[in-house]
Amino acid sequence: MNLHYDSLFAIPIIQRLVPGMEDFNANLIENLDSWMNKNPNAKPVNWSCDLYSSDIEKNILQHKLFKDLKQPIVAHANELCEIMGYDNVKYGPVVEDCWLNVYGQQHNQELHNHPNRHLSGVYYPTATQGDGALFFRTPLFGTNYEMVPVKKQNNTNTGYYIVETAPSKMVLFPSYLLHCVTPNRSDQRICIAFNINLKRK
Repeated sequence: MNLHYDSLFAIPIIQRLVPGMEDFNANLIENLDSWMNKNPNAKPVNWSCDLYSSDIEKNILQHKLFKDLKQPIVAHANELCEIMGYDNVKYGPVVEDCWLNVYGQQHNQELHNHPNRHLSGVYYPTATQGDGALFFRTPLFGTNYEMVPVKKQNNTNTGYYIVETAPSKMVLFPSYLLHCVTPNRSDQRICIAFNINLKRK
């Protein structure tokens, strides 16, 4: 009998450099300090990490400084929905939350996921050598499973996945996936995070 092989329970992570974002990025960076001064740090009290975070309850896509990011987010979300086989005929992506995170030197973010959301993602308007990386951890670490020594890492045996920052890079993933940000070694790491739910059109 021929060997039958299935790759089960795949977890997709998609990333792309969004074209045509140069003006958006430059305008955001130019006005960032002014915007942060008018929007004090609203980092949730249950976060153990140290960073600036805008108020998650206030979707920053409603502000003129960020509004042009909505279309690329929705387009990227539609691509991930297609990959995951979601019903994108009856349902469409809605950006429920969008907020700004700014990390100083040695700032990081602890391991977490985003409950009650379908998809999550980040966008980097700029990047600098030493930026903290986006670190994903396999859900297998939440079980009694013991990782086995491997001779070569691949998608069937890895315990983690790392995404580095890059200007105009957008990353999307299922909201249940555990992730964190490694300690930042640059002067400033800027990230726009967002959550999406699929809702009936």
